[in-house]
Amino acid sequence: MINICDCGFENLTPFEQGWIVGLLEGEGTFILRVKPGVNKPWLNALIEVVNTEPNGEITKRLQSLLGGKIYRAYRKNECKWTLNTKKEILCLLEHIKPFMSKLRQTKINEILTGASP
Repeated sequence: MINICDCGFENLTPFEQGWIVGLLEGEGTFILRVKPGVNKPWLNALIEVVNTEPNGEITKRLQSLLGGKIYRAYRKNECKWTLNTKKEILCLLEHIKPFMSKLRQTKINEILTGASP
């Protein structure tokens, strides 16, 4: 287990934690990009949720619980919540991994392995 944790997940109520786990299992996207750099590989990990909702209620709730950023695509009526700070992502992935499906656990392990120093 990576010993970096400042995502705030452990401070949430069990209901809030369950809501986040369920939303990320069903609607979340977990991305790991590695590009060769001059001296070392460049790592970009990202967790995002995209929803078509008129008022952005779901993405606003995620942001209030976990931080991150919200982007709106007005032509598509989409709200996209992203978490892309490496420390926060690694912390959140460690917390939610036991509750995710095998497919999601495989992707989370890929990110955690790729993000290890």
